[in-house]
Amino acid sequence: MEPFGHLIDQVMRREPYVSARRLFIIVDGGCSRHGSTELAEVGSTFPKRLAEQYPNAVAVNLPTRADLRRLLAKLSTADHARDSEAQARPVA
Repeated sequence: MEPFGHLIDQVMRREPYVSARRLFIIVDGGCSRHGSTELAEVGSTFPKRLAEQYPNAVAVNLPTRADLRRLLAKLSTADHARDSEAQARPVA
């Protein structure tokens, strides 16, 4: 985690990032997707720590694979339900 923090510091001290009104930093959650709950808990504090250190920066966490799978399953189920409903309607 220390090398990542160092990288963020290097980026945030340079133009145009240092003077940007808002900067979105997209992170993938690191080891949290591999089942390390300890690292996942530490990673969940990143957005708050980033905002405290750099008020113009906003952390955007990408979903883990498990979260992405759940989202895709929900979307698939919703699509299937919509398609089934459309097929059940009589044609006027």
